Amino acid sequence: MPDRTEEKIISFIDLGTNSARLLIARIYSNHSFSVLRRQKEIIRLGEGSFAQGVISEYAIERAIDLCRKYVEISQNFNVDEIHAVATSAARDAVNGQDLIHRIRLETGLDIKIISGEEEARLIYLGVSNNLSMDDRLCLFIDIGGGSTEIIVGSRFDYVYIKSLKLGALRTHFRFLDNSGTGVIDQDKREKIRKFVESKISYTKTEVLSQPVEKVYGSSGTIKALISLAEKYRNKNSSSNGENSADIAEIENVMLRLCGMSLEERRNIPGLNPARSDIVATGAIILHTLMKEMKIARIYSTDSSLRDGLLFDYMLKQPGFKSALDIPVKEKSVRHLGRSCRIDEDHAEHVTKLSRDLFESAKECGLHNYGPDELEMLEYAAYLHDIGQFVAFSGHQNHSCYMIMNKSLLGFNQEELRIIGLIANFHRKKVPKLKDEIFSGLEEETVKYIIVLSLFLRIAEHLERSHDGRVKRAWFSKSDKKLLVNIEPVKDCTIELRAMEDDLAVLENTFGLKAEINEIK
Repeated sequence: MPDRTEEKIISFIDLGTNSARLLIARIYSNHSFSVLRRQKEIIRLGEGSFAQGVISEYAIERAIDLCRKYVEISQNFNVDEIHAVATSAARDAVNGQDLIHRIRLETGLDIKIISGEEEARLIYLGVSNNLSMDDRLCLFIDIGGGSTEIIVGSRFDYVYIKSLKLGALRTHFRFLDNSGTGVIDQDKREKIRKFVESKISYTKTEVLSQPVEKVYGSSGTIKALISLAEKYRNKNSSSNGENSADIAEIENVMLRLCGMSLEERRNIPGLNPARSDIVATGAIILHTLMKEMKIARIYSTDSSLRDGLLFDYMLKQPGFKSALDIPVKEKSVRHLGRSCRIDEDHAEHVTKLSRDLFESAKECGLHNYGPDELEMLEYAAYLHDIGQFVAFSGHQNHSCYMIMNKSLLGFNQEELRIIGLIANFHRKKVPKLKDEIFSGLEEETVKYIIVLSLFLRIAEHLERSHDGRVKRAWFSKSDKKLLVNIEPVKDCTIELRAMEDDLAVLENTFGLKAEINEIK
């Protein structure tokens, strides 16, 4: 039996475009777990966001009500933590951040908006950890309301990951509406098919280049279509003993659904009536994917993004046996840095100096930030110069933009913004609390961005020659003064001159007279 002496109960919430999912799990000290509650409800968060780029007020109210309900359910289980993410609708709508702010204000739930690639990674984690795959390469497809995620990977790692703006709800409202009978004629089907083909042209090439042995579908749309395929199945056809459908069966389902009125689809036994308007569009998407990617058969799985949130949480726990197998954040940060051809020795040394300044400042009582904030600083320090890949002039701004828009895996959007802003201020302008660039961030978050960017700025100045001539740097206090101690191994006149303005910023930030103490 699992050891219950140090157990935790954790709630995971996935606020999607078409539906919202809840998973509550009890996690034991031996890293086993048991699922206590699963729940899914149709939310239609994306009904207005794809047509006008805005989430409607009605949809926002629905989201708030459902989040309040999920929080109450979680509290009834006495959960220790709630981890919540939002995907395509919140990610793409111009008022997505307003939605998150209102949910936090009215329910207390802190939701993180994640990138499409992070969404795909979490789906991969959730599905792959619940299947017996070994080292066989499999293809995973998830057709959500706002996006479709495509992943190729084995039980141990993924080799390709992509998120496409090709969800069933998004595509439905692009080409159709609910004002007619609901029948999708051949002309409309062809328009949707060509649109899907245009969206997947590059992804199709990547998938076909991989020796995929099996294909899994993890979304509610795909599960519904496979279930219908089994219902309509020819008695002589084979399902190999699993819930699956071949391409001919999916085509049959697609043609049946497109030929039905909305009312007829609502009355299909076993099909959720709330999915009846978009399921035919989902069928066209799936059939096109299978045809273009030469998929003969697709298998359904009950796992989803919320399971990925659970496994992602487990991977971060000390002592978990797979915790070192997937260092997702570090892997994606280093990949971005190297793809931008940074001076990696310089990046590593700036990171080390930034870390030394952070830790010594904490020992001096200058701040009380912990490992999460240090992690943001270290990643910003490693990536601070990637903007030079675009141009040296103003490269701090390019670095900021690239970090916030490159969909680094393992991070939510707020974390990427924080890392980007810290990197942005490693040179030139010194940030102020009321700067417009901080709009939408909590004041305490802005304060620590300002402090951490100062540590990075000093570290960058001490590494100005790109040759490690300042071996160490740390803070200490002496007679009400703040000393910046540096240990050079070569002449560092240029570095000390670069730091002159930093002393005034240190004095304004910490209220202490600042001096440089060169240790020879």
